[in-house]
Amino acid sequence: MKIFRLVVASLFLAALMISSSVSAEGRYKIIGDRKVDRWYFNGDKNYIFCGASMGMGDFVIKDTVNVEKYEPPIYIISADVVSVSNYFNPSGDWKMRWRHTKRFRYDYSKRKMYLYTPDGGGNLRNRNKSLYKRDNIDFDSEWTYVFPNAFYGEGAHYVEVGEIAFALAYKLKFYGLKGYNGSDFYEAVRGVVGEVKDGI
Repeated sequence: MKIFRLVVASLFLAALMISSSVSAEGRYKIIGDRKVDRWYFNGDKNYIFCGASMGMGDFVIKDTVNVEKYEPPIYIISADVVSVSNYFNPSGDWKMRWRHTKRFRYDYSKRKMYLYTPDGGGNLRNRNKSLYKRDNIDFDSEWTYVFPNAFYGEGAHYVEVGEIAFALAYKLKFYGLKGYNGSDFYEAVRGVVGEVKDGI
C-alpha cells in the first residue's frame, strides 16, 4: 500500500511539474501587440509569480508586503496573493479570481517558517501532524510549520509565497530553495528589487 501511494504521489508531482513550469519558450505571452513576461501579472512587476496549478496562476502583490514584527531572529510578514485564471493560455486574458492575505512567522536562527492558520490549518496542519511531531512543533498554536521541501500538494505554494515575501522585505533568501517545479522564483524577485543575498 505504501508503494502504491508513493507511485501515485510521484505521478501527481510529475504532472504538476510539467503543467506548471515556466519554460524559456513559454515565459512570455502576447497581450494585443505586446509581449509580456509571465513572471509578472500582465507585465506589472507589482505582481510576482509564485506558482501555478490547475490552470490558475498565483502572484504575490509586492506593495502589500508588510513587516508586522521585526525582532530578530523572529519576523512576521504578511502579503496578499492573487489567483488568476487562464494562466497557461499564451494569448488569453488573465482574470483575477481570488485575493488572500497570508501571514508568515520566520525564525531565522532555526530557519523555520510558519503560516498563520487560525482556523486550524486544514490539510497543511494535518500533513504536519503526521510528519513532523518529532520536531516539537506546537500544534496547539495558530502557526503551522511550512516544510521547506514540500511538493505542491503538501504546501509548496506557501513556501514560495513566504520566500518571496521575505526576499521582498529584506533582499534575503530564507530557505533559499528552488520552486517546487525547479524554477528559480528569485529571478522574478531580482527583476523587482535587485540582488537577493543567500544570507546575512
